[in-house]
Amino acid sequence: MTSSGNEGIETGSEAVSAPSQFSLSSANRAFRSIFPVHRRGSRSLINLSLYAAGLSGMWTALGTPILPIRVEEILENGGSTIFGITFDEDNKNGALGLVSLAGLAIAALAQPVAGVLSDRRIGPAKRLPFLLVGAIGMATGVLFLGIPGTLIALILLNLVIQGMGNFGQGAANGLIADHVGAGSKGAAAGALNLSRVIGAGVVTSIVLLMMGQYDAETAPGWLMASLILMAVFTTLTTLWTVSSLWRRRPASESELELLAVEPEPESTPVPKQEDSEAADTGPTESYLRFLVALTVVITGFSALQLYSFFYLEDVIGLENPSQGGLVILIAISVTTALTVLPAGRLTDRIGRDPMLVTGGVLGVMATVILIFAGSLLVVALVGILVGAAIGVFLTVSWALANDLVSKRHAARDLGFASVAVLIGSTASRISGLGVDRLNQAQDGLGYQVVLGAVAFCFVITVALMTRLDVDSPTDNADSIPEQSLAD
Repeated sequence: MTSSGNEGIETGSEAVSAPSQFSLSSANRAFRSIFPVHRRGSRSLINLSLYAAGLSGMWTALGTPILPIRVEEILENGGSTIFGITFDEDNKNGALGLVSLAGLAIAALAQPVAGVLSDRRIGPAKRLPFLLVGAIGMATGVLFLGIPGTLIALILLNLVIQGMGNFGQGAANGLIADHVGAGSKGAAAGALNLSRVIGAGVVTSIVLLMMGQYDAETAPGWLMASLILMAVFTTLTTLWTVSSLWRRRPASESELELLAVEPEPESTPVPKQEDSEAADTGPTESYLRFLVALTVVITGFSALQLYSFFYLEDVIGLENPSQGGLVILIAISVTTALTVLPAGRLTDRIGRDPMLVTGGVLGVMATVILIFAGSLLVVALVGILVGAAIGVFLTVSWALANDLVSKRHAARDLGFASVAVLIGSTASRISGLGVDRLNQAQDGLGYQVVLGAVAFCFVITVALMTRLDVDSPTDNADSIPEQSLAD
């Protein structure tokens, strides 16, 4: 999870009573806040979030197809024994799961650590050195993925790659809190998730096409070409965000109003260390409740993704689940991309709770239909509902997360979301043992039970996330101004 925000200019009673005020001028200002004009710095929401396109593209392409191919190649050359368990060609899924879980574990450590370190710095550019070092370190590590010849070596290299990437991500989690006001966090969350979806979709699609030509003996160069593409894209998108935010021009009154932020004084005192420590009361009860809800919804989304391949093969009866999976992936990705920006603006206009209920209803409808689905066409149509649910939940949850943390400790507290991702992803993978046993008892029963459980996850998430108290004691820390590094 990374950044969020929206306009904040049409949220008052005047906008409601006079909708005509949302004119071409206000629409143009909204347009300018979203798209990445470099000179606007933090006044462009995509400038705040473009780095996420690179990191998301990197992580998604690593998961599909780079790491699966490398795991398979290593196991074909001989089994590996780790923690007393022997991994060979017959349990490559288990080996891949071990590699991915190790990456999630290091993410759960690296993000909060980087968050704490970046929170201690002063100024609007305080996150940027961490983001730059982390992204470039990750891009460099990826270039060595063709070298490991053992499963242990691949796990260790992946720990370095994930550690560096999540170190940068942990600091970047605080960018929205630093630069976007309370009335615009929904739009910023939409812009962030649009960057993520586009980055993941574009990079992964190109890498899939390139790796389709790959052969370890006859065409080995496609692997390195894919890794270079991933590294270059991650580096360029990160450099855009870092360079656009490092030195900012003074904001105009219209831009300050658009992002709902207060103008920064040219020079402000640095808060004393003892005052900073006294203001830190730690994550609030509302934020801890939010993290529990996030864990639940991550469990549901992760289970949908994890068992989709075998669901298409065993329940829908596809002989080539990969082709069917591509159709569904396109349906979900396109719908998610089309959903995140409107969801962000609506989140700021009508509030978090109505949008959370909307996302929950979409998620429940999708999973219930999947229980009775019997064709690829039906599943692809359900993919549209799933994409809409993902777009709504991603956007609203990140806006809500930024509501619940103080600006001073934003990156640290938002980094705890990586722990929720780790727990949710682990829970969904462990549930696979139960799915297999239920399927052995009755064909398809395991998938029906897991889909029912996913629907229940959506209901629980909405119940936990709605009516959260965003007026936390740590909000007082937000009023402390920061000194600009550009001064």
